[in-house]
Amino acid sequence: SVPFNHGLSATAISITVAANPLPFPLTVFTQGIDYSVRIDSANDITITDLTGAGLGNVQVTVIG
Repeated sequence: SVPFNHGLSATAISITVAANPLPFPLTVFTQGIDYSVRIDSANDITITDLTGAGLGNVQVTVIG
């Protein structure tokens, strides 16, 4: 699990987790299968790996 502070002051956010460095074709992980997101507060989320094998280096995009 990794906590993130995104500073968007919104709980209505969109989160994408993708492999980084980006391979070709782009590997985008699936929320609920590969990872979970917990909204801790308006500016804080926690992302947890659900694979058991680890996602490796990832790029997290938060849009609010």
